[in-house]
Amino acid sequence: MRAGGIDHREHLRAFQRRLEEMGLDAALILDRPSTHWLTGFRGTASTLLVLRRSAVFITDFRYIESARSRLRGVHVALQRNPLDEQAGSLLRRHRIRRLGLEGTIAHERWTWARRIARGLSVRDVAPALREMRAVKTGAEIALIRRAVRLGDDLFTALLDWLPRRLTRGALTEREIARWLKGEMEIRGAEGPSFPPIIAAGPNSALPHAVPGDRRVRRGQFLLFDFGVVLGGYCSDMTRTIVLGRATARHRRIYETVLEAQRAAASAIRAGVRARDVDAAAREVIRRAGHAKHFGHGTGHGVGIEIHEAPRLAQPSMDTLAAGNIVTNEPGIYVPGFGGVRIEDMAVVREDGSETLTQSPKTLLEL
Repeated sequence: MRAGGIDHREHLRAFQRRLEEMGLDAALILDRPSTHWLTGFRGTASTLLVLRRSAVFITDFRYIESARSRLRGVHVALQRNPLDEQAGSLLRRHRIRRLGLEGTIAHERWTWARRIARGLSVRDVAPALREMRAVKTGAEIALIRRAVRLGDDLFTALLDWLPRRLTRGALTEREIARWLKGEMEIRGAEGPSFPPIIAAGPNSALPHAVPGDRRVRRGQFLLFDFGVVLGGYCSDMTRTIVLGRATARHRRIYETVLEAQRAAASAIRAGVRARDVDAAAREVIRRAGHAKHFGHGTGHGVGIEIHEAPRLAQPSMDTLAAGNIVTNEPGIYVPGFGGVRIEDMAVVREDGSETLTQSPKTLLEL
């Protein structure tokens, strides 16, 4: 159960202690990211019954041998049909009366799980898993640090490749995204943590633009938002540059976003409300007259999934805790002109934060 340097047995034991604290006999885990966090298994077929002192993992023929060889301390069973009878039999065999289920799973799976748990006392364990996954262990932080460093290396390589490629003729957003994904594989990433966002000119005013056939042009913003998966954990970064010479307008927008990001970074520490970090960035942008041009949250947690707790946004009820890894990514998006987003990843500490992303943040003109 050690994958990418992570001993997932530590996660499983911690969750078993939480079940005991919650007064539950067991939890039936169907969510794939949570199964990954608890066991290290990343296949598409899994049913995990976590008991207070043991765990039973059910998977199908495609994964059974791999699971048996990798999952230490977990009883691995071949999935039988119908799975309802197999899972129900397990609950009866272990005399489960109080069962945890994840209230965040898809409706179809929730309905199936409730049918299996008919007659049992059921409690939602998704909030507990969300909270536990948000606080990273030292090993998780070390692995994510490596993923972030790989992202920094990719950005350096991109800045080297881009001017040389432009000397050969027109270049599109889609071509940059294709090069970036190929370079990720060459450098050892398992793949992108999300489809890269490459947005040129007016498209950079679209926070989640999809790379297309727009050609990059001089005198415009060019935004890069990408991340990698390494050892099952994600990274995430954004940088915005200008091709050619930046105008005064480019510089004003860019410097405002950079100031907002610095304000958010100064606010990040354990015990601070996540919404207050967002407010720190938002106030800088509001004072600059761009309140209507910043419509998303300032950041989010990152781990096995690219979006995890805590959420740094005004509706958020989260409080930052030491060991959280969060993004800090304010932006300004002016329709028809372009947008700027600057994004780092940081570890929350008791007395502040440690910024993991090291790529330069001065406005680059290529």
